[in-house]
Amino acid sequence: MSIVAPESGRLTGADRIGEIWISGASVARGYLNNPRISAQQFGARLSPCDGRRYLRTGDMGFVRDGMLFVTGRIKEMLILRGRNLYPYDIERTCSGHPDVAGNNGASVFTVESGGENRLAAIVEIRRNAFLNRDHAELRQELREAVMSAHDVALDRLLLVKPGDIPKTTSGKVRRTACRALIAAEETQPA
Repeated sequence: MSIVAPESGRLTGADRIGEIWISGASVARGYLNNPRISAQQFGARLSPCDGRRYLRTGDMGFVRDGMLFVTGRIKEMLILRGRNLYPYDIERTCSGHPDVAGNNGASVFTVESGGENRLAAIVEIRRNAFLNRDHAELRQELREAVMSAHDVALDRLLLVKPGDIPKTTSGKVRRTACRALIAAEETQPA
């Protein structure tokens, strides 16, 4: 196993986050009848080359004291103004608000606006708070919490009732469907 800078194929330094690449006899050679994708995913090579072929897992992580720590997935990493952010960290901050419904009550992702990636979130608010609290005040509290914890601004924030964030049957957030919800909200008359 190696921790690799995905753009360059170079090994990362100690305690540095990179993509987890694995190699060995137990790693498959590729996908059946799909040589192009197989070459991309199963034929990665380090730079400088060590003569081995690696499987790119798509997982990000680092090694500390001989233990592997997985930090997230490459395809879910958010890139905002040159910073790499994990949506899970910002979702956890939102979910920590007392009026947010449950531990899985937030979805954070980017939306494109004016040629730039912008940070957006959909947050499920407990039913009583959704009906009785001022939504502008709730939005401000959530924005302040995210800014304080992550030094990044929420450009779009949609508050919804519990159960309104699109999720898979296993409970994972469907970020593409969440982007569509934000886009639909923007087209609604005020």
